[in-house]
Amino acid sequence: YKGKVVLHSTMAEALEPYKGKVVLLYTSYVTNQLFEVHYRQVQTMLAGLKVPFIEVDGAAPDMREVRSALWAVSESRTYPQVFVDNKFVGDMGMLQELVDAGQAGDVFKGYMAE
Repeated sequence: YKGKVVLHSTMAEALEPYKGKVVLLYTSYVTNQLFEVHYRQVQTMLAGLKVPFIEVDGAAPDMREVRSALWAVSESRTYPQVFVDNKFVGDMGMLQELVDAGQAGDVFKGYMAE
């Protein structure tokens, strides 16, 4: 996880519904096939870990505030990104490193389905 990020109150409010959840930030506006491949890989990794997650489409107009708040937390404007309890876990590469190192279970502990 990155350090604690202080969010503007409207950003904190935008993330309130996602507290205690795993979020996958992606975009349906794909201009780069690599983004699509990484998005599918993250979906597969989370499913393989039996981690239920909510998908947030950063390209959706009604998700603009949520996307901006998540980007503020991660300090990155890339797709896809994974968050646990509104804390940045990582992008596809970082998530793959956690899986390869056997640390994904620690990060998603309490969120994995039985």
